[in-house]
Amino acid sequence: MLEKTESYAFRFLFSVNLIKIIIMKFINLLLFCCAIFVKSQYYVGVDQNYQSSVIYAPPTTVNFVASPEGDLFISAPGRSICKYLASGLKDLSFGSGGCKSALTSSSYLKPYIKDNALYINDAKEITKYDFYGNIDQSFGNSGKITINGGSSTSYSEIVHINNDGSLLVLFNWYNGIIKVLQNGDIDNAFKLIAAKEAYVVNGEIIVRSPDLNYIRKFDMLGNQISNFGDQGQVFIGAESLLSVSKTKGDFYSSNKSFPLTVRKYSSSGVLDQAFGNGGSSIVASPGIEAEINDMKIDSSNKILFFGQTYITYYGGSLILRLKQDGRSDTDFNNGSYFSYLPAGYGIVSAKLLNDNKYVCVTRIRRSLTLYENGLSQILRTENLQELSNTEAKNEGKITISPNPVKDMFTIHLDKKEKIISVKLFDNTGRLILNTSYAENNINHLNKGIYFLEVKTSGNSYTRKIIKE
Repeated sequence: MLEKTESYAFRFLFSVNLIKIIIMKFINLLLFCCAIFVKSQYYVGVDQNYQSSVIYAPPTTVNFVASPEGDLFISAPGRSICKYLASGLKDLSFGSGGCKSALTSSSYLKPYIKDNALYINDAKEITKYDFYGNIDQSFGNSGKITINGGSSTSYSEIVHINNDGSLLVLFNWYNGIIKVLQNGDIDNAFKLIAAKEAYVVNGEIIVRSPDLNYIRKFDMLGNQISNFGDQGQVFIGAESLLSVSKTKGDFYSSNKSFPLTVRKYSSSGVLDQAFGNGGSSIVASPGIEAEINDMKIDSSNKILFFGQTYITYYGGSLILRLKQDGRSDTDFNNGSYFSYLPAGYGIVSAKLLNDNKYVCVTRIRRSLTLYENGLSQILRTENLQELSNTEAKNEGKITISPNPVKDMFTIHLDKKEKIISVKLFDNTGRLILNTSYAENNINHLNKGIYFLEVKTSGNSYTRKIIKE
């Protein structure tokens, strides 16, 4: 009898332990599945650690390139190239006070980077530097190549550097692409390619025609590839933006005003039927009066648009992202496919340092008629504290406290100023608060980024508020 009791007790304990093991495995499996399906929340805004700088006043064209480390080389007035560090500060060790002056009278400079070297196009001259501003004496003739042809008032732009040191150069004197040898001679074996823009991807040259209407493709000898698009070309229209994938050679076109019509073409120049609706995606306005100035493709073939808005007197910036298939990417910014930033007049152009960091030339409105071009860096991050809440730098003094805020915030102004109106917008540009009080309660709002517009008797301010 005792043996049976012990046997039953053993079986009972074994069963209990087995059930515990099964339950624990089920809980672990459930936690694992939750970890898979729970998405991280990202926010898009201005990097508060980046030292935004004013470059110069428009309408001067801003040409710039970024090194792999995030340093920028930017064309500037006075025929010079200036270097800015990844922090946004000017590198004073580069050249004289951070800039290298050109030697000719050309006002058009175009920097180019390859293999940790900087090339500066200055009219007919191409000079090679290291990233410290030292001339590479082994390049051309004591560091320079002078193109034997054209005019000193022409401008040129490096499209590609071949393994033998020869260069493909977009030269306006010839209204197209030429091949330049190390001694400056033009390689007549290379067929002149009429072009306004050019990209080299996978050993092929993708160009935009001088009238901007057509895309054509050529081999590295300058021969047009006939089995591309419709009889060797694709019509996109002169008003379209163009962006080319650096990995696959796919390319995208889009108009600049909403609704956007975005088209994706394969590397063979055929509409990608899997994109949008038969190759086209229609992007409706996000509810903000805006226009697009630049389009970029990230490493995952997601499409980013950069532009400007007119929601406030001082305007603002707009960034939006589409998925690879042309659908709006609601994972981009706190459940939204776009980010509205009341910082300056708008983004003129952008470079992708990586898929979550973009350096932008931003046009800043100082008054009704005065604008300046500045540098800013946009982050897509899970950490709200990395994003600035003081992008707009209007005259006068204003502080918002506390910020971040859980419920009540207070607006502090100079004693000479009186509040006329207080408006709060969410990140879609929707007006959610309209008062004239210095103290306001937003306890009922969801966590995220909001934008405060304060008009006073003497100024207009725009500030970012982070709701905890």
